[in-house]
Amino acid sequence: MSQDATSEEKRAFWLKFIAARPPVVRFSNDSRAVFSEVDRSLDHIEFMMSMMEAHPLFPFEGCSFGSDLLDFRRGLAYEMVLRELAHTRSLVANANIRNRPGMGTAVRCMLEMHAFSEYVLNGNRLEDARLLEKLYHGRALTPGGWYDIEKEWENQQRQPLPKDAKEAIKALINLPYVGDITRPVHNADKGAAYLYSVYSEFVHPAFSGPREESEAALGAGEVFSFGTSGYYQALLDSNEPVEVLRGDIKTGSFCLQLFWPRLLQIDPLFDDKHRTSVRKKLEEQGAVAIDDRREKKFD
Repeated sequence: MSQDATSEEKRAFWLKFIAARPPVVRFSNDSRAVFSEVDRSLDHIEFMMSMMEAHPLFPFEGCSFGSDLLDFRRGLAYEMVLRELAHTRSLVANANIRNRPGMGTAVRCMLEMHAFSEYVLNGNRLEDARLLEKLYHGRALTPGGWYDIEKEWENQQRQPLPKDAKEAIKALINLPYVGDITRPVHNADKGAAYLYSVYSEFVHPAFSGPREESEAALGAGEVFSFGTSGYYQALLDSNEPVEVLRGDIKTGSFCLQLFWPRLLQIDPLFDDKHRTSVRKKLEEQGAVAIDDRREKKFD
């Protein structure tokens, strides 16, 4: 597929790819009819799920993650694909049942993976084997890692973890705060913070923005009244306003457009500097080399 391909040529490629390798989770026929105004976004989301299910492009039987810096990069890229695929499947499944809180939570998680990719690509972090090891072994993107540390300190010391002790532990274990991870994407694009906050409201129920938007579309009247019956009845009936759900689908497609190029930058197989050495290493380990014919299959 040429980088200069037109919008329709790209879409034709997506449809051909999807037909040859359908994703495990797909938009239902009913969703296709209801959300037909954003059918390009539906096609793109299904294409990206199929791509993520096909990634990596070679078997992993011969790989040993974590043995060196490039293996950590490969392992981290693979784990990121698995998580983004899970969030995208969640978006599709919730769209099929018109569950907007579920869709919003899925989009929020997709945005989080985009923020995580920006963090990894900033500050020469791809050359920091110690940091990549921590990120690869998980829990770096949730407050849970630091929560466990602080809770254990409080249990033993009977007081909150002091700031200087927190900084010393951070330097020792190289586990970043969530705020450190989201800062690069917010610095790069001021609009990202706004979009991130909108969808964060789905996982922080104290905020009312998503409900207000749905109530306004439903014509529920007093959108700020607590416990509006129309809103909750719409949730029970899976009858969220279609125009509101379309916006979430388009946002999900946009998240994938942001995420995938950065993922390829993290994976050393697609890094011009390391591609040859990665291929050589995989072949030495007994992994099946990439079949160039497979890369041309959908041309």
